Amino acid sequence: MLREKAIEVGLDGDTAEAIARSDQYANEVRAAEQRFMDAGVNAVPRDILDGRYLISGAQPAEVLVDALRQVAEENVNG
Repeated sequence: MLREKAIEVGLDGDTAEAIARSDQYANEVRAAEQRFMDAGVNAVPRDILDGRYLISGAQPAEVLVDALRQVAEENVNG
């Protein structure tokens, strides 16, 4: 199934399958997992914006839009 899904999105099925069966990216995955845990993510869905803001749970689109606007404004205005 993974192979077929990889092919559906334009990836090489053999490569995707080989990577999934290996530990090739294990260190990167563990490091990302630790970063998310350090940021307070312990369930999904969670969104981290600009590496600083954590939005927990399924939120209405307006909440995400407002948060993205706030982050954009902060980045423009410094």
